[in-house]
Amino acid sequence: MENKNEIDLLDILIILAKRKWFIFWVTLIVSLGAVVYSLLTPEIWSATATVRLSSSSSPGYSLGSGLLSSLGSGLLPSIDSSIEQAIQTITSNTFSMEIIDRFNLIDYFDLSFKDKLKAKDKSLDLLKNDVLEIGVNEEANSISISIFTKDKILSAQIANYYCDLLDRYNRENINSKGRQERLFLETRIKEIKNELERISELIVAFQEDHNTLDIGSQLLQSLQLYTNLNIEKQKLLIDLEIDKNFNKSEQSIKMIEKKISIVNNQIKTIEDSDSTLSNYILNLDTVPKLAREFLEYEVQMQTQQKLYEYLIPQYELAKVQEIKDLPTITFVDKAQPMGFRSKPKRAMICIISFFTAFFLSSFVIVFLHLLEPHKGKISLLYKEFFSKK
Repeated sequence: MENKNEIDLLDILIILAKRKWFIFWVTLIVSLGAVVYSLLTPEIWSATATVRLSSSSSPGYSLGSGLLSSLGSGLLPSIDSSIEQAIQTITSNTFSMEIIDRFNLIDYFDLSFKDKLKAKDKSLDLLKNDVLEIGVNEEANSISISIFTKDKILSAQIANYYCDLLDRYNRENINSKGRQERLFLETRIKEIKNELERISELIVAFQEDHNTLDIGSQLLQSLQLYTNLNIEKQKLLIDLEIDKNFNKSEQSIKMIEKKISIVNNQIKTIEDSDSTLSNYILNLDTVPKLAREFLEYEVQMQTQQKLYEYLIPQYELAKVQEIKDLPTITFVDKAQPMGFRSKPKRAMICIISFFTAFFLSSFVIVFLHLLEPHKGKISLLYKEFFSKK
C-alpha cells in the first residue's frame, strides 16, 4: 500500500504548478528589487599598486599565505619579517592619518561629526575596512595595495601614495646596522671638521701675534713620531668604539685595547721630560715655549687631518652598507585608473537574486504543502506556547 506521506518529483512539480503565480510574483519582486539596488548603489572603482620588498638580510621569503584579502585576516608567523613589517607600517594609524589628511577623506566619507576626534576615528575605521585591501603574492615576493573608492582617479592616487609613503619610511626610519655606523662616522667627521676649523683659526691668530714663527726642519722631524703616535691612537679609539657598538667581537676588542696600551706607553715616553730619548728625537723641554706652542697646533692639525682622511673611506663604505641593509621597494605595477568598475556587479546581483527568490519561494510552497496534513498538531503546538493559562 502506497504511503500517503511519500512525495515524488512529479508531485513536487504539480504542487509548484498550482502555486506558480506566487512563485512568479515573489521572483519578479525580488529581481526588480535587486535591479533597483544595483542601480542605486554607488559605483566603486578599484586601483592596485604592486611593489616588491627586498632586503639584503633576507634574500628569500617564506610567505605563509597567498593572499591577505582583508586587514582582519591577521598576519601568519611564516611571512618574512620585512614584508610583515611593511604591512604593519601600511596599516598603521600614522600612515592612515596622512592618507586621510592628504586626500581629505573625512569629507569624502561625508562624516558630519561635530567632534573632530570622532570624525577621525570613524574615517580610520572606514579607510582600513572599506577602502584599503592588502595582498601578498608568495611566488613573486610582492605586496599589492588595492584601494576602493567612488572615484577611479582617487583610487589610483591613494594606492600610489601608499607606496611612496612606504618607500620614504624605509629610507628615513629603518634603523639598520649600516645606518647606525654611518651616523656614528658622520658625527665624528663633523666633530673633526669643527676641530680643524678651530685649530686653523688658532694657527692664524698665533702667526699674526708673533709675526709668523719659523720652526726648523729638525724639530718638525723630531716631533713627527709623536704626531704619528697620536694619530694612530685616535684611529684605534675609533675602531674600538665601532667594534664595541656594532661588531661586538671580544677578540677584536681585546686586540685593539692592547694596541692602544702600547701606543699610550710610547706617547708617555716621549712626553716624559726625564726620559732619555734617542739621538734623533729632541726632548720636549728643550723646545722654546713659543715654538712648542706652535708645534702643538701643528700636531693637532696633522692629527685631525689624518683622522679625517682615515674616516672618509669608512664613511663611504658605511653608506654603501646602509643601502644594502635597507629594505628597498621596487615598483612592479603602479596603480592606474580602471576602465571597469569593481562594484557593484550588477549582472551577478540580479542573477543571484533571481535564482535565490525562485528556489526559496519553491521551497516554501513545498514545505507548506507537507505541513498541511499536520494542521491540527501545529494548532495545538501553537496554543501550548502562546495561549494564556
